[in-house]
Order: sequence, then C-alpha cells, then structure tokens
Amino acid sequence: MITSSQSEFVTQVSEQYIFQTFVDNSVGDDGTSIAYNKLVCKDNREIYFANRNCIRYSNVDPKNPNFHILSNPYDKFNIVALEMNNSGTLLASIGEEDLVILSIPSNLQSGLGSTVSTKAHKLRNIGGKIRKVVWQTVAANDSVVVVLNDRSQIKAYDISVSLDVPVISVDLTSFKQFGNDNALSISFGSSNNLSGALTLYVSTEKSHIYAVYPFLHRSARIATTATAVSDALADTSALISEIEARFPSLNMADTLDSKLMTAAVKQFGFYSHLQKQASTFTFKEVRGVGTTSLYELVVFDNSLPVDYEPVLQGPLDSGTAPVSDIFHISSNNDLSIIASLSSSPDKNVLIRYHAQLRPLLMHWNDGDDTPNLPSKPVVKPRGYAKPRRGFGFVDLSESPEESEEARNEKLAQDRRIKENEFWKNETTVLSTLSRDELPTISEKVFARVFNAESSKFAVISPQNIIFVDPRAWVDSILTGLQLDEETFAEASKTYISASSRTEKVLGTIVVADELTQTGDVLVVFRNGSQDNLEVIELKPALAEEGKLTKEKQEDKAVEVGFVQGPLSCKEPIEELIRSATLLPVESALKLLPSGTPKTEMDILEALNKLSSATIEQVARCTSFAIQLNIRMGSEVEVMKAQIQSLNKILEKNIDNSGLVKNSERIAETLRKQKALDNRIENLKSKLMESIQKWRANKSLPISVSEKNWFKEINSVNIEINKDSEERKSLISTVVGLQSQVRSLVEDIRNQKLTDESASTKVKNMELRQQLSKVKYWLEQEEPIIASSRYQLVESLKKLAI
Repeated sequence: MITSSQSEFVTQVSEQYIFQTFVDNSVGDDGTSIAYNKLVCKDNREIYFANRNCIRYSNVDPKNPNFHILSNPYDKFNIVALEMNNSGTLLASIGEEDLVILSIPSNLQSGLGSTVSTKAHKLRNIGGKIRKVVWQTVAANDSVVVVLNDRSQIKAYDISVSLDVPVISVDLTSFKQFGNDNALSISFGSSNNLSGALTLYVSTEKSHIYAVYPFLHRSARIATTATAVSDALADTSALISEIEARFPSLNMADTLDSKLMTAAVKQFGFYSHLQKQASTFTFKEVRGVGTTSLYELVVFDNSLPVDYEPVLQGPLDSGTAPVSDIFHISSNNDLSIIASLSSSPDKNVLIRYHAQLRPLLMHWNDGDDTPNLPSKPVVKPRGYAKPRRGFGFVDLSESPEESEEARNEKLAQDRRIKENEFWKNETTVLSTLSRDELPTISEKVFARVFNAESSKFAVISPQNIIFVDPRAWVDSILTGLQLDEETFAEASKTYISASSRTEKVLGTIVVADELTQTGDVLVVFRNGSQDNLEVIELKPALAEEGKLTKEKQEDKAVEVGFVQGPLSCKEPIEELIRSATLLPVESALKLLPSGTPKTEMDILEALNKLSSATIEQVARCTSFAIQLNIRMGSEVEVMKAQIQSLNKILEKNIDNSGLVKNSERIAETLRKQKALDNRIENLKSKLMESIQKWRANKSLPISVSEKNWFKEINSVNIEINKDSEERKSLISTVVGLQSQVRSLVEDIRNQKLTDESASTKVKNMELRQQLSKVKYWLEQEEPIIASSRYQLVESLKKLAI
C-alpha cells in the first residue's frame, strides 16, 4: 500500500523536467562493450542524466522542476554511462572509446541560466573500447579514475598529474597465469579498510578472479584514516608472526633467502612508513562538502620503490562460467565483501558473495619478491678420488661432506615449496560466503551498486531489473566474523523483481525520501518513445517464501514482489549434492605411466606422484567435509530452533473469544491511527502554508551602507534619465545630438547639387567641420555614456535580486 506521502514523492520525481523535455534516448545495436547507465544520483537529491552528448542536472524539488545543462567542450560523442567519484566532485562521462571528466561545482544552484560552467578534462591514450570505469577512493583528492578496455588493459589516470599518460598501465595478457584470457570487469575491494582499498579485483571470461595488490602509482598520495593504517600494520605483523611460527629459520641466511618473509617485511615497511607520518604530518582532506555526510581524512605519502611495477596475483577464485561483473558491496575496518555475477550450471544468473577473510600479501615486480621456485636438485659427483691421508680410493657419491650439503639443500628446497604453497593457498584466496541463484533473465547482465554504505545494488539485464538488499545478511556476516560466531549465515537477503519490460534499460538510480522518511524509490529510464520513465516504490509486498514473484504492471503503478534468502527453490540437500558434484575430484590413476616401470626409481617416482595427487584430493575432500559438517550443524540448529518454536505455539491454549476481542481492539486502534494520520496531514499542510506566508511577509532591516548604496543608485539614475532646469540628462543630450545629426544627414541627402559654386563648397566644408566636431565629441563622451548605462543595468539587476 502506498501512502499519500509516498505517492507525493513519486509524483515529484516523475514530474522533473529532466526526464520529459526533448529527450532523445534512441540507441543503436547492442554492440557496446560497456553497460548502459545514463543516470547518477548524488546525496539523494541531485540527479544527473545523459541525453545523447550533453549532461543534464536537476535537484529534486517540487517547486522548481527545471534542469540545467553542464557545459562540456568535448561533446563530439554519445554518452553511454556516467560514473561519479565517492566525494561527488568529479563526474566521468563515458562513451564507447571516449572518457571526459567534469568537475562538479560545490553549489550548482548558484549559477544563473540553463547552462552551468564546469571544467572538462578529456583522457587520451585509452587504447581501445571501454569496458568499465571505477574511481579509486583511497587516492588523495579522489582524482584517480581506473579504466578497463576490451584489450584486457587496465589504465589509471590521475587528472591532477596528466591527462595523456596514465600513472599506472597494466597489460594483463603479459602475465603468464592470465594467458589468453579476457578481462570482463574490475572493482576495488573496499572503501573502509586500507588493504581492500589498495586491491583491484579482475574478473575474466574463463571464470577466474585475479587481483593486483597494491594498485598504486609510486608518486600517489593516500587519503585514509590513521585507524586504517594501524589496522593494516597490525595485520601485517600478525602475518609475519605466523610465517615465523610455521617456517622457523635455522639461521639468518634462511631468513634472507625466504621470498615469502621478504615480501612480508616489505609490506610491513610500507605500512610502517605510513604509520610514522600519522604522528608527524598534519595534511588533512575533507570530503563530502555540500552533502549530509562530512568526514575528514589524513593524507600520506607512500614508499614504493622507483622501479615499482604492479603484478597480477591469482587466480584467487575460479568457477565454471564467465564472471561478467564484479563489484564491492560492503566492508568494515577488517573485512571486505564483494559480489560477482556469472551463470549457474542451470543457465541461471548466479550471484556469489565473496570475502577477503585474509588480506593479500603485497607483490610487485622489482626482481626480489617473486615467489620461490624449487631449485634444481644437487647433482652428486660420481667417481673416485685419492684421500688426503692413507691409501686407496674414496667414493665421491658417499662423501660425508657432500651428503651434508645435499641434505641442507633438500631442506631449503622443501621449505621453499611449503612457502609457495602457503603463499598460493592461504594468502592468495578469495573465500565464497554464499551463492544465490536467480531465474534466467538474460545472458548479458551487470550490477549497479547504488550506495556501498547501504550494500544495495541491482542486477540489470537489457530488459529486467532485480533489486537486491542484503543489508541484514551483510551485517550478520561482519558481526559474526568479528565475534568468531558460526551461526551468522542464518540472516537472509531481500530480492525484489522491480521491473520487467521489453524496452532496453538505459539507466537506473535509487532516490530516498529524506524529508518524510517514507522509503526509497527506484528510478528506471528505458529506451522508448513513450512511457520511458518508471518510478517504483521499493516496498516489498507479501510473497511466497522461496519464489520470486512478478506482478503485472498497470500503466505506471508497479506492484513489487520480494523473496528473502536464495531465489533458487531447490531443497538444501539438492544444493549440497550439486556442490559435491562441482568438487574438482579426478582419478589419481591417470598420473601413472602407461607402460611398465623399468627401474625402482621409476616405480618410486610414480608412487610419489600418485601419493601427492591422492593427498591433494584428500585435502580437498576434507575441506569440503569440514564445510559440509559446519553447514549440517547450522541446519540442525535451525531445525531445532524451529521445532522449539512450534512446540511453544502448540503449548499455548488459543481462546477464540480473546482473538475476537483483540481483533476489535486492533480495528479500533487502526481507526484511531487513521484519524491521527489525517490530523497530522492537515497540520502539516497548515504548517507549510504558514511558513510560506511568513517567508512572503518577512522583511529585513536595511543597513546604513545599503541606504547609501540606494542613494547613489538614485543619483546616478536621475543624472542619466531625469532633466533639470540647470542641465539636461545624458539620455536627452544624446537624443538631441542624434536628431541634429539625423537632420544634417537628411539635408545632405535631399540637397540637389545643381550649381558647384564657391559658396556651396564653403558651406559644405563648414558642414563637414561641424560634423567632425560632433563626431569627436560623441567619441569622447562614449566611455562615460557606456559606463553610466552599465552601472545602471547592473544596479537594476541587483535590485531585481
């Protein structure tokens, strides 16, 4: 049910001229590499809308539904999408191959006229068609924009440094583990904790998720909090302690030879450099100016080496279908939660929720901190030699000194292998917390995150929109992991089938009614000549649990269905069976050689391979069994709680007479509540009328300086416009001179020069002299006249204000 306040707010949004006047929303074939998103909302009141090659701006105001146009000299391309930075100061205008950054003024309403002046910055050398654009919020001034093109190249531009040369350029195809894969999407891990804000995740066509950490250019300045730096330093210290405990070194040489420890120490040095600045440097940056959320950050300098080059890590996670989009939804000081979109084995849309439970280990390419590779085994010398003392010969392969060296080398090699496994399997992992399956809506889907702080986002296909609100689930995850609880996954998520039409979705935003606090509305703009705007109330209606309902749309009123929890209607046991079938278990017998082993060494080598493969399979199955045990335990606890609730309900003796009395009391209470609501509405309308009358009748006292200013304006006005007995006004003087000149010109034109006598020539010469004097006088008086008229016009403008 939509209340009067809600319907009033929907009407206010729908009647904004930004969506109604001269809208050209025609799009061509769906050949763009970037998803359409022509709408952006800032602070729940400012709406930006891209119409072909121009950007409109409007403030949600029922009394002023007009819009402004942001000036942009680089408007030779059609805008496909808009992306605003977290501070709301820069707006990215994105085309298929063009990218222009507009500086948003702090107060757009102060400008007069329909066009608002902005500073435009066009980025060059992008290198291909744009696939996704994200802002790096941890960068100082929030001025770093990261671009992914269709050639799997990632380029970061700091508009305060250069518009032509990117500060970071990463070609993913140059990394061996990436191979011939194709990058589809990018996202930063967090906006709160520092390690997540410096981590850039990459999803690919071959269902992998990679990461670049740290994603930062060498001269960049970091804007974050001192608490975030302390937390990152504490995590690094804990990681170093864990490495020392798991891989104890016998001497200093082992420690220096450990690439894992070297990388951890470098990371500790990086965060220690930031920690030292927290107590000495006082550079501050204030963000959120002009909005309701104002906060302050500390600006730090980083200590990356001169030859720093970012390195691709992973894959952190792998699936069975292309990961079409990856995006950050929520985080706190310790944990980052991101989500990814792909296809399930049933060809439905699969949403996977990931968490970086253990922060990644910093890795950059300076020739030092690459993971260890097992060295070649020491080849023992064969043959015999004469002993230093005595007689006979000594077998070199059985020399005690050489055997000791070989043992040390073998121990070092085993240590390197274990460190590599730890680096790969424990610090380069993205954990999957939950999977939800949506009914098939399209093969090409992407996500639109409305506000990372509220965790709300939408899964958008060319025709359909599903609104997702996982706030309760995210809060339970963050709180449960912080308190080391195991039953935090019982909280559910809310899915709303918001809109389903044949026209292509060009943009969508969420606007909250902050005045009356009636909830959120989803604004959807589609490609169509009629009814291209939808304003949908995000108020869930009752629906059957476990199913996604889609109600029919009548005109512009949309009834919304919702579901909490996974959208798949399969039973939990079926989900577990499907997870077990996806477990990558292969027969280890395939590793055995096809022929008969010839020597004992071949037999031992084959047995070693078989044992290693078997141990790896057992480890996977054990991990799955542990997860299954935890899941079954949580399901059992849920079942016990449900049984207890049912028993309590059955124990209660329900009296029908009591129910009747309660129903009557509820009906009476609802009637009174309705009467109170009507009284509140009447009081509100009267209050608004009183405020408007008070504003209209309110007059402010005039100061002495303002009185003198008005006197000066009146004197100038009298001198210009009013004649007196002593002298004429400037306007009268100019009019008289103009009439004299006009009469002289008319006389000259009408005069027939029949006789070229000497007297006529003299008169003509005198006339020319007089005209020259008049012309000279007018030229001398022209600045004074122009200045007076300019002052008069400006004064009249100020008086009009």
